[in-house]
Amino acid sequence: MSGDLLHCRLPPGKYDQPQGLTGSPQKTIDDPELGTLNYYIDSWGADILFASAPIESAHIRLRADDSGPTQHQRDLLCELRRRHMQLWSRICSALVKCHPEIKTTDELSKRLVPHVGINMYDDTNTIEITYRVEGDPEYRAYFVTLRDWEIAEVCMAE
Repeated sequence: MSGDLLHCRLPPGKYDQPQGLTGSPQKTIDDPELGTLNYYIDSWGADILFASAPIESAHIRLRADDSGPTQHQRDLLCELRRRHMQLWSRICSALVKCHPEIKTTDELSKRLVPHVGINMYDDTNTIEITYRVEGDPEYRAYFVTLRDWEIAEVCMAE
Protein backbone atom coordinates (compact mmCIF):
# COMPACT_ATOMS: atom_id res chain seq x y z
CA MET A 1 0.00 0.00 0.00
CA SER A 2 2.88 2.33 -0.77
CA GLY A 3 1.77 5.94 -1.08
CA ASP A 4 -1.97 5.20 -0.93
CA LEU A 5 -4.29 7.29 1.19
CA LEU A 6 -6.56 5.42 3.58
CA HIS A 7 -9.75 7.05 4.92
CA CYS A 8 -11.51 5.74 8.01
CA ARG A 9 -15.01 7.08 8.58
CA LEU A 10 -16.20 7.00 12.17
CA PRO A 11 -19.75 7.62 13.32
CA PRO A 12 -20.37 11.02 14.94
CA GLY A 13 -19.38 11.18 18.58
CA LYS A 14 -16.75 12.22 21.07
CA TYR A 15 -13.37 10.47 20.80
CA ASP A 16 -10.27 10.50 22.95
CA GLN A 17 -7.23 12.39 21.71
CA PRO A 18 -4.80 9.92 20.06
CA GLN A 19 -2.33 8.72 22.67
CA GLY A 20 0.95 10.62 22.50
CA LEU A 21 -0.37 13.16 19.99
CA THR A 22 -1.60 16.68 20.54
CA GLY A 23 -3.27 19.18 18.24
CA SER A 24 -1.87 22.27 19.88
CA PRO A 25 1.61 23.09 21.13
CA GLN A 26 2.58 21.92 24.59
CA LYS A 27 4.91 24.90 24.91
CA THR A 28 5.75 28.04 22.91
CA ILE A 29 8.86 30.21 23.20
CA ASP A 30 9.99 33.37 21.44
CA ASP A 31 13.50 32.61 20.29
CA PRO A 32 15.76 35.57 19.36
CA GLU A 33 17.28 33.64 16.41
CA LEU A 34 14.40 31.48 15.18
CA GLY A 35 11.28 33.42 16.12
CA THR A 36 8.25 31.72 17.66
CA LEU A 37 8.97 28.04 18.32
CA ASN A 38 6.22 25.57 19.17
CA TYR A 39 6.97 22.35 21.04
CA TYR A 40 5.00 19.23 20.08
CA ILE A 41 5.79 15.98 21.94
CA ASP A 42 9.49 15.58 21.01
CA SER A 43 10.38 18.44 18.68
CA TRP A 44 10.30 22.17 18.06
CA GLY A 45 8.71 23.65 14.95
CA ALA A 46 8.70 27.09 13.37
CA ASP A 47 8.42 28.86 10.04
CA ILE A 48 11.59 30.82 9.30
CA LEU A 49 13.05 32.94 6.53
CA PHE A 50 15.65 30.98 4.60
CA ALA A 51 16.67 33.31 1.76
CA SER A 52 18.90 31.02 -0.30
CA ALA A 53 17.64 31.13 -3.89
CA PRO A 54 15.45 29.52 -5.02
CA ILE A 55 14.30 28.93 -1.41
CA GLU A 56 12.65 31.80 0.48
CA SER A 57 11.37 30.18 3.66
CA ALA A 58 11.30 26.91 5.58
CA HIS A 59 9.32 25.05 8.18
CA ILE A 60 11.86 23.62 10.62
CA ARG A 61 11.37 20.63 12.89
CA LEU A 62 14.16 20.15 15.41
CA ARG A 63 13.98 17.06 17.60
CA ALA A 64 14.95 18.11 21.11
CA ASP A 65 13.57 18.05 24.63
CA ASP A 66 11.24 20.71 25.99
CA SER A 67 14.11 23.01 27.02
CA GLY A 68 14.57 24.06 23.37
CA PRO A 69 16.73 23.29 20.35
CA THR A 70 20.34 22.40 21.11
CA GLN A 71 23.24 24.69 20.29
CA HIS A 72 24.45 22.07 17.80
CA GLN A 73 21.11 22.24 15.94
CA ARG A 74 21.21 26.04 15.93
CA ASP A 75 24.76 26.03 14.55
CA LEU A 76 23.85 23.42 11.92
CA LEU A 77 20.84 25.45 10.77
CA CYS A 78 22.96 28.61 10.55
CA GLU A 79 25.57 26.68 8.55
CA LEU A 80 22.86 25.26 6.25
CA ARG A 81 21.63 28.76 5.45
CA ARG A 82 25.21 29.68 4.55
CA ARG A 83 26.02 26.52 2.56
CA HIS A 84 22.72 25.87 0.76
CA MET A 85 23.70 28.04 -2.20
CA GLN A 86 26.97 26.07 -2.62
CA LEU A 87 25.10 22.76 -2.35
CA TRP A 88 22.19 23.79 -4.58
CA SER A 89 23.60 22.69 -7.97
CA ARG A 90 24.23 19.15 -6.66
CA ILE A 91 20.88 19.02 -4.85
CA CYS A 92 19.06 20.31 -7.94
CA SER A 93 20.73 17.73 -10.21
CA ALA A 94 19.82 14.94 -7.79
CA LEU A 95 16.20 16.15 -7.64
CA VAL A 96 15.98 16.21 -11.47
CA LYS A 97 17.14 12.56 -11.57
CA CYS A 98 14.44 11.72 -9.03
CA HIS A 99 11.60 13.62 -10.75
CA PRO A 100 9.55 11.51 -13.19
CA GLU A 101 8.89 14.33 -15.72
CA ILE A 102 11.36 17.20 -15.25
CA LYS A 103 14.52 16.83 -17.31
CA THR A 104 16.52 20.03 -16.64
CA THR A 105 17.75 21.90 -13.60
CA ASP A 106 16.37 25.16 -15.05
CA GLU A 107 12.85 23.73 -15.24
CA LEU A 108 13.10 22.34 -11.71
CA SER A 109 14.33 25.67 -10.34
CA LYS A 110 11.39 27.48 -11.99
CA ARG A 111 8.79 25.03 -10.66
CA LEU A 112 10.23 24.52 -7.18
CA VAL A 113 7.97 25.66 -4.33
CA PRO A 114 10.06 28.29 -2.46
CA HIS A 115 9.05 26.93 0.99
CA VAL A 116 10.86 23.77 2.17
CA GLY A 117 10.78 21.56 5.23
CA ILE A 118 13.94 21.06 7.29
CA ASN A 119 14.19 18.23 9.82
CA MET A 120 17.02 17.67 12.28
CA TYR A 121 17.09 14.61 14.46
CA ASP A 122 19.00 14.90 17.71
CA ASP A 123 22.60 16.12 17.68
CA THR A 124 23.86 14.42 14.54
CA ASN A 125 25.19 16.11 11.42
CA THR A 126 22.20 14.82 9.46
CA ILE A 127 19.68 17.19 7.89
CA GLU A 128 16.61 16.18 5.89
CA ILE A 129 15.24 18.78 3.47
CA THR A 130 11.80 18.33 1.91
CA TYR A 131 11.15 19.98 -1.46
CA ARG A 132 7.90 20.27 -3.44
CA VAL A 133 7.39 21.06 -7.12
CA GLU A 134 4.50 23.10 -8.54
CA GLY A 135 2.30 21.04 -10.84
CA ASP A 136 3.09 17.76 -9.06
CA PRO A 137 0.35 15.73 -7.35
CA GLU A 138 -0.65 17.30 -4.02
CA TYR A 139 0.96 14.66 -1.80
CA ARG A 140 4.24 14.23 -3.69
CA ALA A 141 7.45 15.45 -2.05
CA TYR A 142 11.19 14.98 -2.52
CA PHE A 143 13.49 14.28 0.41
CA VAL A 144 17.20 15.08 0.38
CA THR A 145 19.28 13.81 3.29
CA LEU A 146 22.58 15.57 3.95
CA ARG A 147 25.22 13.98 6.18
CA ASP A 148 28.30 16.03 6.92
CA TRP A 149 27.35 18.31 4.01
CA GLU A 150 27.25 15.48 1.47
CA ILE A 151 24.09 14.20 -0.23
CA ALA A 152 23.47 10.83 1.40
CA GLU A 153 20.02 10.05 0.02
CA VAL A 154 17.40 11.46 -2.37
CA CYS A 155 13.92 10.01 -2.72
CA MET A 156 10.40 10.85 -3.81
CA ALA A 157 7.28 9.95 -1.83
CA GLU A 158 3.61 10.18 -2.77
